[in-house]
Amino acid sequence: MKLPELVKHAVEVEKDFGNLRSYVVYRVYENGELIYVGIGGKGNRKGSGRLKEHLSDSLFSSFRFQYMVLHCIRDLEWGFYEAQERWENLEWEVDFFWSFNECDSKETQLISKFDPIFNRDKKKKKCTNV
Repeated sequence: MKLPELVKHAVEVEKDFGNLRSYVVYRVYENGELIYVGIGGKGNRKGSGRLKEHLSDSLFSSFRFQYMVLHCIRDLEWGFYEAQERWENLEWEVDFFWSFNECDSKETQLISKFDPIFNRDKKKKKCTNV
């Protein structure tokens, strides 16, 4: 689903579970290829908070910034508006967790297994149970 729809879905799920703390692992696809895996719910923020950050036009998330830079600089024939349109057409999926450890483990496993282009952290090197 597209990001605005995913954010609405995440907020609805969180409302349904009331005071229970939720965490999310989300996957982003471009042309069927997994390009990013993220986690939401760290600190005091709900899982949907990180998704909302990706949706914001006023302050780009680190992933969105990397994505836009890659497509505006690497693909020089494209400008900002073309890159923005491409961003809006990404496909997003989300899984909900009620334990941060489960959520963190799932994120690590996905990064290790698929090595998405926009995940440059060291989690994939630590994971051994894929």
